[in-house]
Amino acid sequence: MTTTINMEIDETTANIYTAAPAEDRNRLSVLWGVLIREYQAAPSSLGKLMDEIGNKAEERGLTAEELESILHAG
Repeated sequence: MTTTINMEIDETTANIYTAAPAEDRNRLSVLWGVLIREYQAAPSSLGKLMDEIGNKAEERGLTAEELESILHAG
């Protein structure tokens, strides 16, 4: 069973998501589900997970300042 949720994200991310093929959007939905269930299982590890995601983003060329801006956008 699935349900629809609404969440605020930055415009660039929204555009990437909506432009992705349906199969990729489905995979991203599964990924979000896993991430949220992992958070529920161990909420104290959310900071660690965010650090890991930040490190991977920086490895791909996104600066710490850009990451901070994204986190505080909206």
